[in-house]
Amino acid sequence: MNNKTRIMVVEDEFIVSMEIQDRLKSLGYSIAYAAASGEDAIDKVPETQPDLVLMDIMLKGEIDGVVAAERIKSRFEIPVIYLTAHSDEATLTRAKISQPFGYLIKPFDERGLHTTIEMALYRHDMEIKLKQSEQWLSAVLNSIGDAVIATDSEGNIKFINPNAEVLTGWKQHEALDKQLDQVLNIKNKEDEKLLNKPIKTGFKKGDSPNLVLNSTLVTRFGNEVPIDSSTSPIRDEKGEINGAVIVFRDITEKVKLERQLTQAQKMESIGLMAGGAAHDFNNILAAILGYASFMKVKLLQDDPNFKYVETIERSAQRGAELTSQLLTFTRGGKQDIKPVNLNEIVNETVKIIKSTFDKAIEIETRLFEDLPSVKADEVQMQQMLMNLCVNARDAMTQGGKLIVETDLTLIHDHDTSFFMGAKAGSYVTISVADTGIGMDKDTLEKIFDPFFTTKEKGKGTGLGLSMVYGVVKNHGGFEKVTSELGKGTTFKIYFPAGEKVKKSQKTVNKKPVHGNELILVVDDEEPIREFVKDVLESYNYRVLLAENGEEAVTIFEKNKDKINLVILDMVMPKMGGLQTFIKLKMLNPKIKAFLSSGYSPDGQAGEILERGVNGFLQKPYEMNDLLFKVRDILDMAPEASHSVETHSVET
Repeated sequence: MNNKTRIMVVEDEFIVSMEIQDRLKSLGYSIAYAAASGEDAIDKVPETQPDLVLMDIMLKGEIDGVVAAERIKSRFEIPVIYLTAHSDEATLTRAKISQPFGYLIKPFDERGLHTTIEMALYRHDMEIKLKQSEQWLSAVLNSIGDAVIATDSEGNIKFINPNAEVLTGWKQHEALDKQLDQVLNIKNKEDEKLLNKPIKTGFKKGDSPNLVLNSTLVTRFGNEVPIDSSTSPIRDEKGEINGAVIVFRDITEKVKLERQLTQAQKMESIGLMAGGAAHDFNNILAAILGYASFMKVKLLQDDPNFKYVETIERSAQRGAELTSQLLTFTRGGKQDIKPVNLNEIVNETVKIIKSTFDKAIEIETRLFEDLPSVKADEVQMQQMLMNLCVNARDAMTQGGKLIVETDLTLIHDHDTSFFMGAKAGSYVTISVADTGIGMDKDTLEKIFDPFFTTKEKGKGTGLGLSMVYGVVKNHGGFEKVTSELGKGTTFKIYFPAGEKVKKSQKTVNKKPVHGNELILVVDDEEPIREFVKDVLESYNYRVLLAENGEEAVTIFEKNKDKINLVILDMVMPKMGGLQTFIKLKMLNPKIKAFLSSGYSPDGQAGEILERGVNGFLQKPYEMNDLLFKVRDILDMAPEASHSVETHSVET
């Protein structure tokens, strides 16, 4: 007996109510409240907080005991025991539907009262614990990383967690009580056939139901997702299977990495074979090419055999080029490793292809100016880039756009799983993107294979991309290729970043030239302003100084037709470089300016460059760097030069 149990008595007969209360007290229970109507009982539950309600079925008032009990149970989850002496069949039927925790037939004795109350309290306590257990289990299943679906023995879905909702495309309220194969459409990877009622089939065989490993899930929207799955039976206390739990997960990234590993292993095997063939072939070519050149020296050009020997020599040279590409692919070629500036290689390569490619192909470069060096063989880097550009050209038979871009990328530990052989760190990237015909999935998997080509016979050897693959691996890099039929292809190559590229020495032997233009120097650091002023004035330039953006705008507004060039700092008080340049450009749309900053040209600096700033000079810089940059910008467009000798200057 629990002497802390508080009971509400709902009885419209006063004498009967008092008698019940006396009996309850004699049994050690306390009276939470005595109500004479259903309405009164409902109103007093929040205030009195009973543990159990004894409810007379036949009550006076607008609602009877059945309605009052249903409302108390649904709103407050308090167990109700019905009291009844006599009632019509319809009322009793309604009482059964409301699922009370017990019945007491009037008149009743204390033993019956005590037993019924304790059984009701016990049942209610068990229901609470069961509900808490279900909630805990549901929370666990909802929070795990895998997708989970539970079914009954007929394969009807009884539970689906959020991850399963995401993968299948079905919400829980839509999926409940549906057959499993209506929601979880699984395709056998081997024969591409959908599994037909796998849960029910397993039960009929008397076995634990199971699904196919490494299969494909067809979502509600028709998308196909590779999955790993496992199924466990749900058994009752007798060991009988009465349901199943299906756990599955998206393995798209796993499949991708497995393909990368398979591709790498395949390329390694092909490389070993190709390397041996190239070695032997080179020995043969050495003799052919050697004797051809020897014979050519001994023959006169009007000799009938001279042209035959020359043809042999050219053919041997072509064969030597092919074996050289094979050796590069197999990492057997010679390398001259040193710090290389990929931007310079891009610029040199683009100059060549612009003069040779069809004019219907628009060529654009996007170079990260403050690019670190790469330890590489410069010749191989240029060959790699040229091959990628030629492939891009061949994919754009009707013209298109070719974009060559360099960048600096940081790869974190959690990103390395997406790239075969990658380690965390900084990488210099070079990408070649075209708007050509693109490739399908099968072609994409073979592009680096030696001698594989989609070009017509005689149009390609199939070694270009193999050489690219070899160069990338030779230099500890890795590649990412994306392509879509009709939308083009992008090759992105990653190389470990080295030190910042040293300033080019090409201008060292040049002598800076004098000028007479008017230059506005905007910098909040006085020593820098004075340094620039002294250097420029020593070469006959005239200089105006501003220590912030606001002052620069004021000076420029007074001299906008006289100032030939603005040297602009990035970070300044009152008004930064971006806002300053925008205002200066509004005053004179033809303004010439270059950015000089200690920050690399990304973020805001990159935005200024996109808005029309003519260049960037990284701090710190030497005198000649400044003079050459000034002269280069001033000479960019001769018509933009202004004569300032006859103008007065306002500061």
